[in-house]
Amino acid sequence: MANITSNGTGGGNSNDGATWTGGSVPTSSDNAIIQNGHTVTQNAAHTFKSLKVESGGIWTADGSNHLTLSGEDDSDFAFAIDGTYNHTNGTVVINNGGGGIAHAAIRAGDATSTTGLYDLTISGGGTTCEIYNSTTIHRNMEAGGSTTVLRGALTVNGNLTVQGTLTTIFSSTSHNLTVTGTTDVTGTLTCNASTISLGSGKSDDYALKGSGTVNFGTGTNTVGAVQTTSASGITKTSGTITFNTTKTGGQSIGPNVSNVNSHFNFGTSTVNFDLSGGFGTLFGIEQHVGSSKTFTITAATVNFKSNGRIYQNNSDTNIVKIIGDLVIDASKTLTTYFDNADDFGSKLEVTGDVTLNGTLNAYSASNPKPMDFGSLVIAGGGTYSATSGTTTITNEKSGHAWKNNGGTFTHNNGKVLIDFDTGNLAQSTEVKENTFYDLEVKLDQAGYELRLEDHSSTNAMDILNNLTVTKGIFDTMTKSDTLTIHGQTIIESDGVFTQADHDTNKIIHNGIVRNSGTYKINNGTTVKMNGGIRNLGTITVA
Repeated sequence: MANITSNGTGGGNSNDGATWTGGSVPTSSDNAIIQNGHTVTQNAAHTFKSLKVESGGIWTADGSNHLTLSGEDDSDFAFAIDGTYNHTNGTVVINNGGGGIAHAAIRAGDATSTTGLYDLTISGGGTTCEIYNSTTIHRNMEAGGSTTVLRGALTVNGNLTVQGTLTTIFSSTSHNLTVTGTTDVTGTLTCNASTISLGSGKSDDYALKGSGTVNFGTGTNTVGAVQTTSASGITKTSGTITFNTTKTGGQSIGPNVSNVNSHFNFGTSTVNFDLSGGFGTLFGIEQHVGSSKTFTITAATVNFKSNGRIYQNNSDTNIVKIIGDLVIDASKTLTTYFDNADDFGSKLEVTGDVTLNGTLNAYSASNPKPMDFGSLVIAGGGTYSATSGTTTITNEKSGHAWKNNGGTFTHNNGKVLIDFDTGNLAQSTEVKENTFYDLEVKLDQAGYELRLEDHSSTNAMDILNNLTVTKGIFDTMTKSDTLTIHGQTIIESDGVFTQADHDTNKIIHNGIVRNSGTYKINNGTTVKMNGGIRNLGTITVA
């Protein structure tokens, strides 16, 4: 092993012995050093142990030949630039298969006149490769080998492949990562508290894909379209992540996993979908073709800031599940079907609150999918075009399980089930809506109460088909309104129908009243039972 320095002050070709002190071209056992005032032009493929360009020295790469560095110098650097490195479309390979302490792609400043490297490949085995200072890769980078650590910001203007482990933190300091092309992770990408931008706005391909693991950490992250074959390969602890692809016809999150339940865990993060893809498939799971599978997103809030679709194909039993809240911005529409196609729809489960400043379109006439929400708020200007199946509400927000604040509810002959049969919810809740098609009340205990509240100035509330009180108390809050149940009123053994505060003749049953529980009438109040009553329960007068 030797330190071989450049010879003379003039230019020289790297494969010419006269360019080097001692007359021999450095080999894989040698540390090549370009001295101050010397210029060396690469004219062949080389493997050195290391390359150092001293201050005032110049190395000009060759686009047709690789430069491979297989070890490190006495300062533990494979590639150290204190002078100028002209990349000229050349490829640098750091093959850290030997045992050393740290291999550095760049040290002590950007590699200069053209700023950065053209292609960088890190390969080999057992040691860590550290990339010092702010570094630009002008085309593609492969992070193979064991572990690559950023000690400065890294920008890759092409594609990034992570085959080993790439981490953005060194000694508790996180460094930013920007990739303009596709990031393909088959190993592990750990982003810590860094600001991460992967293929932001990329329109021609996926920004993030692969079978590996990506942990976005706590920083602010922006990502284009995503498609991964990993069942649980994307995580984030907290902060904000925004998906903003302009990819026409592409998903922003789409696992390409057959017969596997997929979970993207964003912890307490806010997830934003803010896209402008012409095809509008902003958040889809077209390739998730297994039956009876669930794709889960965990987040504090999932915000749709642009139009989009949620769906899985080829199965009636697949589920898209959001563990957290869902918000749809004003003037935006989220659809749970692909153009209402029979086999391109998905059940949507949201464990938290659903807030509709825009439109949620869950309607399909021919193949309805159930919708499960925590609570639902339809804001002024918002619309819920319901599934023609069943919408189930399982929780409440600020005392309301369902609150229409001047928006639009289109029932599409679907059923709404207020299902608080969970053992841990409030004793009473309110539903603020004027018209349902089918409504069922199923509360946790027989003494718990649901109160129907007027949300408009029509003085009329209608249940166009059946009202079923399976468990708990059904009451109405606006006594001056007329409540008309056009179908049957079904009161099960643990159910109570009450209209204790209503004015006379303001309760109208056009269908039969089937009472197996309790029907309470206010003293002096007259109700209309146009369809008659089949009473197997109790009728009380308050």
